[in-house]
Amino acid sequence: MELPLMINPTGCARSEPKILTHYKR
Repeated sequence: MELPLMINPTGCARSEPKILTHYKR
């Protein structure tokens, strides 16, 4: 789910809160 964030700028907006939590481990 971290790769799509960089490849999908649009999907990142909706997955931002979830991805940020994983990145901010």
